[in-house]
Amino acid sequence: MVVKGLNTGCCGSTPYNSATHICCNGVRYLKGSFTSCCGSTPFNSATRICCNGVVSVKGLNTACCRTTAYNPSTYICCAGVLSLKGSNTACCNDRPYKPLTHICCGGVLYVKGLYNGCCLNRPYNSATHICCNGVVSVKWLNTACCGSSTTPYNPSTRICCGGVLTPKGSYTSCCGIIPYVPSNHICCANVLTVKGLNSGCCATTPYNPSTQICCGGSIYSKGLNNACCGIRPYSTATQICCAGEVFTKGTNNACCCARPYLTTLNKCCAGCVLRPFLLGC
Repeated sequence: MVVKGLNTGCCGSTPYNSATHICCNGVRYLKGSFTSCCGSTPFNSATRICCNGVVSVKGLNTACCRTTAYNPSTYICCAGVLSLKGSNTACCNDRPYKPLTHICCGGVLYVKGLYNGCCLNRPYNSATHICCNGVVSVKWLNTACCGSSTTPYNPSTRICCGGVLTPKGSYTSCCGIIPYVPSNHICCANVLTVKGLNSGCCATTPYNPSTQICCGGSIYSKGLNNACCGIRPYSTATQICCAGEVFTKGTNNACCCARPYLTTLNKCCAGCVLRPFLLGC
């Protein structure tokens, strides 16, 4: 045991005063102007910079390229290689480039010209061509890709559902891999059913929210019920739900744990209903 005195911490197994010393990787130094550690070396972060364990004069250098400090206003670091920046603002592997004039695809630089995107490692023009799963095709009217296919399709004439193409006709939506018309059918958990008056889903079963209520995946006749208490329907006008149990409401307007109570006459303390004239909980 060591008497604390002015010591505020440990540096390795040695106590030290952080007001007068600095601890770097278990080595204690007189603080002086040191403010930070670079590995086991103390340094002043106002005048020096630490790059992967190497301390350098800061000056205008505010960034690191591996162990070399540099000024990002005049230099650019690409994959650990430092180059004069000029008009270059991006990297293509270890080569700097200007995105306004060049494009980098798969680590290779191309003169931009008509190219504005990459299809895997190949440059292409998205205004005239389309990339589907790594294959470039002439666009024409084909403006979309379907699933894992490398062949584009025309969304005006066909619909893609789950990677399967079907002539569009009047179809506007998908139920899994099956296209359908929402005004005629309803899709519940990828199961397609004739709609009728049903406009909602209760798990995989369609139902009519005007006359039915879905609670916990089961459908009940609505009647006066307008909410669910766990898996049971109930009427908020005459009943109250506390912890998944339905109670007759009466004058009760809140729950204390699993019991209903009236807040104007009682209070809830740690799960117990108490009269308001009782002090504390």
